[in-house]
Amino acid sequence: MSLSVMNHDVYQEDFTMLHADKGRKFYKLKLGLVSRQFKSFLVRDNKERIQVLMNEGFVPALPTISFKGHKLLLNLPLVKNNKDEESSKPTRAASTSCIELGIDLGLKHFAVVSVHDRRQDKEVARYFLGVRELFDKQFDGTDGRLCFQESKEGGTPSNIKLKLIRLREQIQALQRK
Repeated sequence: MSLSVMNHDVYQEDFTMLHADKGRKFYKLKLGLVSRQFKSFLVRDNKERIQVLMNEGFVPALPTISFKGHKLLLNLPLVKNNKDEESSKPTRAASTSCIELGIDLGLKHFAVVSVHDRRQDKEVARYFLGVRELFDKQFDGTDGRLCFQESKEGGTPSNIKLKLIRLREQIQALQRK
């Protein structure tokens, strides 16, 4: 069983000051388990891992309390602060490109992929992705076409229903063990 601390009003950490006592290094934090009553806890950090991570740009997130065995565990996550770095979203990198890729969900096919050239303002190619395209073909980056994969079975099309049946059999066999 675990419980996420969802509110900053019941949790206060101070990772700025490392305390030392009898050769042990620790941080102090306060947790309000009862309304308006804070209990102080000591988090040991002899190897100074928290400080190293915070120097690398990590920031503390809200903790999770879990009960394991007869112990109450406090998980202190540190998340990477990406505000300073450039975004890794493909939209930013693709905004300078002249080729645009659009994907629409379909009724007859799984999806429809359209390639649009912004310089000429016209659609270059359109692909209808079905079972055959997803499992038997691969996209060739040199000429921009979907080509058949070189399969081990000699070019026979995939039987998705048979693959799902075999997958279900494998799951049942693993569950029996």
